[in-house]
Amino acid sequence: MIDKEENLKKQVGKLFIAAILEDGDVQDFYKLGSCQYLFENAKNEAEWFEFVEHYLRDYGVLPSKSTFEEMVKEKLPEASEPSSFYRDLLYERHVHRSIVVSSDEANLFLNNKEPIKALEKFSEVIKKLERQKIAPDVHDFRYSHDIMMQNITEKIAGSEGLHLGWPTFDSMSGGIKGGDILSAVGRPGGGKTYCLLHAALHGWYEQKVPILFVSMEMTAVQIFERLSAMQTHMPFDWIKKGEFTTLHTDYKKKYSDSLLELEAHDVPFYVLDGELAASVSNIQTFCAQFQPGAVFVDGAYLLTAQGYYKSKYEKYGEVCRELKQHIARGFDVPVIASWQLNREAKKVKKDSAVGLEHIAGSDEIGQLSSIVLGLTEEDTIQNAKVRKIEILKGRNGEKGQFFINWDFRHMNFSETEDVYEVEIV
Repeated sequence: MIDKEENLKKQVGKLFIAAILEDGDVQDFYKLGSCQYLFENAKNEAEWFEFVEHYLRDYGVLPSKSTFEEMVKEKLPEASEPSSFYRDLLYERHVHRSIVVSSDEANLFLNNKEPIKALEKFSEVIKKLERQKIAPDVHDFRYSHDIMMQNITEKIAGSEGLHLGWPTFDSMSGGIKGGDILSAVGRPGGGKTYCLLHAALHGWYEQKVPILFVSMEMTAVQIFERLSAMQTHMPFDWIKKGEFTTLHTDYKKKYSDSLLELEAHDVPFYVLDGELAASVSNIQTFCAQFQPGAVFVDGAYLLTAQGYYKSKYEKYGEVCRELKQHIARGFDVPVIASWQLNREAKKVKKDSAVGLEHIAGSDEIGQLSSIVLGLTEEDTIQNAKVRKIEILKGRNGEKGQFFINWDFRHMNFSETEDVYEVEIV
């Protein structure tokens, strides 16, 4: 068994190339993404892989094994696994070699009593390895038929993306798709949690999308209180205090019966509090375990990220980057995350608008997000029952606004039908 494993490690580069050529599918080859870095410190393998790339570039097809062997003068073994399997093994080899090299370099800094530089060296290598692991999603337009026909079929079926339960926005955006990050930004206590819960509940109940909801500021029970109030349309105060009116109707029994009915729902709605998911890496673990169709993170600015960062502002950008790379793209799911506006947002004059530059912490949040929604209003008498949501950034340049109910008696945060205005530019 050990000999077999050792032989696999020694031949993994050849097996990878053999699997590619035996498959012969150009699109499968492109899906592997950039692989040249996997052959660092493996000169012969790098040259063999380069031959395959050049042949494809010159002739539009992958070479046959016999052509490869004749031109390169190297015999290839028979591959029993798909190319992606061998690619993962090559990545593990690359990680091992990179860590060994960086350890040697870091030790030089440690010997010179420069631990911070040693840490920076490790951090630099870790970030580089993480970026390399996420292969670019590159496709050849010549082979777009299957992808586009599937895309059209999904749109006809109305399953093109996660809907948030606000028709104006859902129609404009076409839904939030796998790989997207939607950032909801607002002032502290501005209602971001209720908006995220409304969107998550709609996707779960109406579209039957499995949900993972991560709350960084509330316990699971506190989230359940709000979700159950929204699902049953009962006042949140009743549930929060445990006091239900029995006048004309036994609302406590009605509440209980409504919750029991949820057990028959087709898909799960998982809730995690921040103690269980303190980092993006933790969320990644839960995604691998539960396989959600959408991930919501309430209070994403409280997450920690891997790697080294000098300030909390760098951390915010790193958290957003990891959410996009490891969660949205890594699991091909939409990620909806809430962030805060900075203090400068309060100073914006009435004739001016709050923008992406007012997101607290990092410019990268606005840059990395596919869509940004802003809850920018402060509490006033005029907006006591209706709130405006501004589209600060759209996937295709959309901007505008729509209005939602702000009704805590019936826990209704749906879009109002009579008051909204949207401008597409």
